[in-house]
Parts: sequence; C-alpha cells; structure tokens
Amino acid sequence: MLINFWQRPSLLAKYDLLNQKQKREVINKLIDRELYLEIAKRDGIERDSLFMSEMDKLKENLMLDIWMKKSVDKIEVSKKEALDYYLKNPKKFHRPAVVKARHILVSTKGEAEDIIERLERSSNLESSFIELAKRHSTGPSAKNGGDLGWFSRDQMLPEFSNAVFSLKRGAIAHPLLRRCLVGMLYI
Repeated sequence: MLINFWQRPSLLAKYDLLNQKQKREVINKLIDRELYLEIAKRDGIERDSLFMSEMDKLKENLMLDIWMKKSVDKIEVSKKEALDYYLKNPKKFHRPAVVKARHILVSTKGEAEDIIERLERSSNLESSFIELAKRHSTGPSAKNGGDLGWFSRDQMLPEFSNAVFSLKRGAIAHPLLRRCLVGMLYI
C-alpha cells in the first residue's frame, strides 16, 4: 500500500499540500493499515469462510462492473437516435418544478412584521434572512438558517406552495398566518 500511494501522482499532489503534522498522520495511518493487514494474514483471515464468501461477492460484482463498462463503451448512439428517443418518451424526461426556500416561523404577527422590517432595511437580504432565522425562528430548520431544501409544489401545503412558487429568486413573502405560527419565506 505505501508503494502504491507514492506511485499515484494525484494523491502525491494532495499530500504535498498537507502540513507536517498532517503528513505524519497520513504516514502513520498507512503504516497502521499495513501492520493490521499483516496481522490479519498471519491469523489466517484469507481462509475464513466469511472472508471467502465476501471475496466471492466482490469478485462477482467486479466482473459484472467491468463487463458492463466494456459493453456500454461499445454502444454508439447518434444525435438523431437520442432526439428520437427523447421525443417518443417525453414523460421519462419530465420533472416537476422545484424550488429551494427558507422560512422563519414566529409566534406572533408583530414578531413577523418586526423581522420583515429588518429584512427590508438589509443590504444583503439572504444573509440577513439566514441570521434572523437562526436567532428568531421557532421551527426545526432554524439551526440551518430556515433552509427547507428543494421541494416540489405537491410536497407542501397548498397555501405554502402557492406563496413559494409565486416568488422570484431573492424575494421574501410577507407573513403567512397558519394556526399559531406566522411564517416568512425567502426564495
């Protein structure tokens, strides 16, 4: 293993970027690996039934992977064939619209209005929204700056989805009243 590491230029280039402490750690881990490998061999792990069973599975998977790669590499698809397939199978290529949004949940409309006022005065809306979400949101996404991730229209309640999908990137929605919480959105 040590020899293989030094013979791979891409790993060696990354190794050169490490400081001395990190380089020592890498070398120590490689040495540990070699020592553990020697102990495993000495203990006869290569004759263990579990080892042999797992090796058979790995060997089968590797054979299949290599065979598939060689088979796929032989296939040639023209631009016309690709376009024809695309035109004949539009449903396979249709993806619902998705949006990435953030929200801030607070308990009162007054809190929401105060936060919106701060956001409207902000010179950097996104970073301000993230910071205010972390500080004031009562929702579980507060620790992530209100980040809800990517979602499609049908993954959220209609009132929420309608508000989110009507916004332009970089815009905020004014408070949405829902049960006991007031929410603001940022796209």
